Amino acid sequence: MQAFLKTRGYDHHLRKIRSIYARNISLMSEAVMKYFPEGTKVSRPSGGHVLWIEMPEDIDSLDLYEKSLKRIAYPALAFTDRMEIDLGDQKVELIYIRPSHTDGSILVYLPEKKVLFAGDILFTNYHPFLGEGNIEEWVKVLDYIMTMDVEKIILGHGPISTKKDIEEMKDYLIAFDKKARELAAKSDNAEHIASEIKKIAASETRRRRAYTLGYSDEVYKKIAMTVYILPMLLILLTSATSEAFEMDKLKQNLILTIKYLSHDIGQRSYLDMEKLNRTADYIEDRFHSYGCNVKRQPFNYRGSTYYNIICEIKGTKESKDGILVVGAHYDTVIDTPGADDNASGVAGLLELARLTVLKPLQRTVRFVAFTLEEPPIFMTKNMGSYIYANSLKDERIKVYGFTRIRAILLHLWETSHQGHLP
Repeated sequence: MQAFLKTRGYDHHLRKIRSIYARNISLMSEAVMKYFPEGTKVSRPSGGHVLWIEMPEDIDSLDLYEKSLKRIAYPALAFTDRMEIDLGDQKVELIYIRPSHTDGSILVYLPEKKVLFAGDILFTNYHPFLGEGNIEEWVKVLDYIMTMDVEKIILGHGPISTKKDIEEMKDYLIAFDKKARELAAKSDNAEHIASEIKKIAASETRRRRAYTLGYSDEVYKKIAMTVYILPMLLILLTSATSEAFEMDKLKQNLILTIKYLSHDIGQRSYLDMEKLNRTADYIEDRFHSYGCNVKRQPFNYRGSTYYNIICEIKGTKESKDGILVVGAHYDTVIDTPGADDNASGVAGLLELARLTVLKPLQRTVRFVAFTLEEPPIFMTKNMGSYIYANSLKDERIKVYGFTRIRAILLHLWETSHQGHLP
């Protein structure tokens, strides 16, 4: 903390967090006035991001609290430290570990196959994002993984890995943290520190790409030539038959979409109207080819029209407690082709829709491709997902559950690795 306070990053952090808090307070104030009983008063005292809420005298707050609990959708399944799921022919262990990449990191372990899904706990060939990380605890998590009976590790960023990559990630974190602390103790010049840190990433033996310093277009163009995805997710969501769930076809379709969006189309930021429209057309055509009931949801932002693309697949039974909504955004951050974030999510969304058509669920499912989910629209009411959620409310459509698909793969295809790809 002392080293961080010496840099200019702290002032930048304060400005950013104040802006976020102010926006959240404003949104909360609007929500209170809209949903709380008529006559509720809201005031904001100075000296902090706090709201004082005064209820009308005829309102029993305890009764209101009990009523609100009945409307909260609690998770149907939860665990504290560890949980085992028996899928019949496969056991899956969910392991909540100490804070590392984030406070809520979870490992998914398939003991019989000796496969571990590590998410962003392991970065192979890439500098890890440390914005919410705890390096000291992260190292302990990596030590824990080393004790597990694991042969293959599926991660959030990079190729299929092994314990050798765990060791290298651990060494890299320790060396990076040590160097950063040394630099911060000697200088409060943020630019100098950043330049020296960049040298570490550039000279690291595995040539890790630094998220904080950005990617080159050439790196993105090589992404997604080989795809690794959690097939269990598709099986659980679609109950697809073995005939329908053809891994070769699944893999080909995923590669096709990711390559087309990230390489053939490229950057799809809110400024790139022509590319966003091409992407929307592609998604709509794919949905139509499956036989879905497809709709476009137009909405306006700064004088331009953007589109959410919606594919509805009717359930085999009528459900009174609502539909399922599965979403993925197809726009990108400015100056990135967005292969991982989020062409991979769109590819997963399309394949889930295709498999659901082949083997429908009992409940109706809507697959929605959102746009305008990235900055500067992120966390505003102009987001495509916000627009769509409001439309569901206006139409009085009950939603049983929602999940989003985002950044489900990232594989760098380099000449040095070609011989090792499956």
